[in-house]
Amino acid sequence: MRLEKAHYYAAHLTSVEPKIRAGVINAGVVKTDLLRVQSRLMKVTATVVATLFAGSVEKSARNVIHAGLRDDWAGAQYWGKPGAFEDQTRIEVEPREVQRVMAVSRELTGA
Repeated sequence: MRLEKAHYYAAHLTSVEPKIRAGVINAGVVKTDLLRVQSRLMKVTATVVATLFAGSVEKSARNVIHAGLRDDWAGAQYWGKPGAFEDQTRIEVEPREVQRVMAVSRELTGA
């Protein structure tokens, strides 16, 4: 699994606040109307791509909904496939690596 910043934040949150459950979810390509304000070429391209690859908003949101309603997952988790709540991977990151990423983030953002 390739770790993104969100994975580090999830690992950080669950380590500093044991009552927090954090998840990182791949929503996939979702059929939305976000490109309605783009050029005709982008609209046509988006329509073709959405027809071939995009899933519904309902399917993309399924993991988020299940995570919010269920108590049978703990810690930092990753769901890589839209709509497949059972297919989850525990996010395991070396604590020193999480501290390093968080320190860099604080330095860059001033937070």
